[in-house]
Amino acid sequence: MEKIKKNAGWLISLLFLLLLTLQCGKKGETKHYRYIGTAEWSPVSENAMIVSKDEFDETVGATSGCGSEPAIQNLRSPEYFIYLTDTGETKFKLLGKNFSALMPHQIKWSPIGNKFILFGGRVPTIYIIDTAGSLLITDSLGYTFDADWSPDGSKIVCSALRGSQLNPSLQIIDASTGLCTRLLPDTVSTGAVAWSVNNQIAFAFSHDTTTMLATINESGTNLVILDSAAFYNNLRWSPNGNILGYSKHFENEYDVYLRNVSTSSLQHLLHFADNTQIASLRFSPDGNKLSYYLYRTASSTYLYIMNLSDQSVQQIATDCTDGSWSPDSKQIAYVYYNEIFFKPVQ
Repeated sequence: MEKIKKNAGWLISLLFLLLLTLQCGKKGETKHYRYIGTAEWSPVSENAMIVSKDEFDETVGATSGCGSEPAIQNLRSPEYFIYLTDTGETKFKLLGKNFSALMPHQIKWSPIGNKFILFGGRVPTIYIIDTAGSLLITDSLGYTFDADWSPDGSKIVCSALRGSQLNPSLQIIDASTGLCTRLLPDTVSTGAVAWSVNNQIAFAFSHDTTTMLATINESGTNLVILDSAAFYNNLRWSPNGNILGYSKHFENEYDVYLRNVSTSSLQHLLHFADNTQIASLRFSPDGNKLSYYLYRTASSTYLYIMNLSDQSVQQIATDCTDGSWSPDSKQIAYVYYNEIFFKPVQ
């Protein structure tokens, strides 16, 4: 169920490898390298971000692989550390000193802006980190495929491996203790997840040979099947919790839908029949716009914003990372060639 995420991870890793080989200089010259993996805007502060980055000095020709040096086989891959910073990158505070994260990884802030989670890519589990740098690991979870916060930030829903499980299962994590509760039997393999402000949990899952999209309560009750017979990913709730956005993949076609869970009405926003793959969907905090991040080839990514009132589309950037909304919905931030850019949104 994680085909799109794995392909996107491979693409991002390739882009960073290309950047490594391009930053060459004269043999013996000491160069300073800077790599930014992600930049996530705080949901409650216009001037705070969580950034994953790596900076180091290297003597060209020793390990960089520049020019004709055979050392290109020994390229140093970036090891990303997590920082709390202001939007001007003038004040950095290193968080989580006991680990580093390799690409691709995901960072999600809690709704109240006091903690965030780190998971995915090559991160072996899910980390819960607060803005003071305190780190919490769950009691039993391994690799986490997707995760999201409860509306009050006290819990986390995730699709993760547990113990000796071969397939991910749906879990609820206590964000203060790290204790986990399983919501569904081990025979149900889960994928993308999202938790609404109305306390509905949306998730994709497969059982036997059927793949489905559903909602469920935190207690594991009131299971409602929304759709079936396709691959579902990029689940996102609108800020008011009434609309579930998601991407749907069937054969070589990819689509984006908005589903009103109260009325069951379905709006078809996007359709791609050229094997374009959708990597992310994000509602703006005011609920008026939707950003979407996709890739069409092995070397090109695209970030767009759609105005939901008239479905007009604005291209934000290419060959960049996913975008992160400002709390006031007026800007979107992204990383392009290891610099953070902020683009006003109309």
